[in-house]
Amino acid sequence: MIGALSQASDPIHGDIVLGEIYKFVDLDVTQNWFNMAKGKVAGADDMARLVIPDELKPHFNFLPFVFFPVGHRLVSLTSDGADSIPISLVAKTLRGTLGSAALRKEFGEVEVTVEPAMETLEQIFQMPNLKRLDINVTSPNPDDFSDFEKHFQENMEEQNARKLLLSILAEPGEALEPNDETKKLAKVAQANGSVTGTGGGRGKTRKLSTVAHPFEHKDSYRPDFDSRSDFVLAKASEILDKIRNRR
Repeated sequence: MIGALSQASDPIHGDIVLGEIYKFVDLDVTQNWFNMAKGKVAGADDMARLVIPDELKPHFNFLPFVFFPVGHRLVSLTSDGADSIPISLVAKTLRGTLGSAALRKEFGEVEVTVEPAMETLEQIFQMPNLKRLDINVTSPNPDDFSDFEKHFQENMEEQNARKLLLSILAEPGEALEPNDETKKLAKVAQANGSVTGTGGGRGKTRKLSTVAHPFEHKDSYRPDFDSRSDFVLAKASEILDKIRNRR
């Protein structure tokens, strides 16, 4: 679940939101339990000794995140020693929160895309014997456009469209050679949808997708000297700049 939230200001990126992702185990105490001392299923007498208040949840850990409203980018710490939360679980938590009926009624559907690794898109374009390219694009946010994204957004609005699904298949015996227009569209899709390439030959098919390779940044800090939250905030700003500069 999304935990503590607070507002802050970044000297470069303006107003931001600081928060934490909470992870814990929600035990179902009505299920069978195992008595290790007796080597069998716990009986009624064993269960009578089990008292866990509903508000207490075991295996709790939390990791901070930084949300940049301009550009709609969220950077989350996913691993720090024993504390870890897969980025897929962070995305699932956001989709669950942003997909509530009240938010959908006010803002419509909200898409959550995990930013792919920097090299994934280029690896897709360079796949040997590229046979198929599937591009899934949802209209990008209107406050962080490149020139091409602005053109794409205007084109979508003109058609009352929200999502574009494009599949490009090679001629039999040929390999795809994506042109500049397709590559620009794929760059929009990597942060606002997905791109999947299918290639190979001699009976072996290989698929490569931006969804399967999330962007990661590994770094280290000194807990005795550095605040984890402050360290994440500083790194989040660097990561946001790196993502924007790859366009």
